[in-house]
Amino acid sequence: MNHEKIISRYTPQLLTFIQIIFQFVKIENVRKVLVVGCGKGFEAAYLQELLGAKVYGVDIDQQFDPWAGKHARLLNYDGETLPFKDDLFDVVYSFHVLEHVNNPNHFLRELHRVLKTDGLVYIGVPNKSRLVGYFGMQDKPFYNKLRQNCIDWKDRLTGRFKNELGAHAGFTEKELEKLMGQNFRFIRTVTPMYYDLKWPRMRPLISFARKLSLDKKILPSVYVVGKK
Repeated sequence: MNHEKIISRYTPQLLTFIQIIFQFVKIENVRKVLVVGCGKGFEAAYLQELLGAKVYGVDIDQQFDPWAGKHARLLNYDGETLPFKDDLFDVVYSFHVLEHVNNPNHFLRELHRVLKTDGLVYIGVPNKSRLVGYFGMQDKPFYNKLRQNCIDWKDRLTGRFKNELGAHAGFTEKELEKLMGQNFRFIRTVTPMYYDLKWPRMRPLISFARKLSLDKKILPSVYVVGKK
């Protein structure tokens, strides 16, 4: 299996994530990182290589890739209680997971529990206000992306564009800020920073969209960081 080709999918988002977290925590303080919803483990394994920290990954009923298992500490869990003691991690990373959990508040409380007092949690979710999505994904053909957008619009028109009904809806910026605010003392929306760093060539267009208050409609995802 070509692991380099697989992890190249994660390169832009992980490099952007690293640049963002170091706006809020010191590099030397990032020793243990948790990736919640790590899939086969490639994301966690590559993040350990990039950060030089100990990276743990958890997911539900996964068959972890053997290569990834050699480069990160990967564990299955029950989807309710994270298998770690309190105040363990310097950074907790959750990328497009919150929209899939049954109880978002409980999920965030668990992230809060395992996060150190001076640690940082980083949450990314689909932007529920988006007009279109998925086109930034490198591992899916154009037809699949178009098809998923059609499914989303059908769900919107039929009133089924809800996470709890199985739609890949996500949260609006205000919804995510509210959820985070109920669980963390400090929150900061970093969506503009994320896309400025990830899509530097698109900065003029995104900046123009912000001036017209259209950015919340065209940006496919929302990102928020929080501290205890």
